[in-house]
Amino acid sequence: MTPPSNIDGRWVDIVPPAAPHHGVDPFVVGIVMLALLALGVLLVFVYRRPRQRAKSALRRLARDLRRSRIEIKPACLQVRHCLHAGLGRRRLQ
Repeated sequence: MTPPSNIDGRWVDIVPPAAPHHGVDPFVVGIVMLALLALGVLLVFVYRRPRQRAKSALRRLARDLRRSRIEIKPACLQVRHCLHAGLGRRRLQ
């Protein structure tokens, strides 16, 4: 008679572990979405900041011109600088 093998005996009821889940973890998706949102807010803030500074400088310059605190030629140079630095304009049309 042949000896019983392990399959016939006590090893039959052992189940191998399940394969690891290779899907996307919702926590990781949430972190990535939060990072993208923060990056978007930061880009909007950085993009608008020079424009806001240029607008406020132009308002200050207009106020100084109305009150005759600055002459025309330096005012024109400051307008050119504000438009170049804040709005990216090289020339007036």
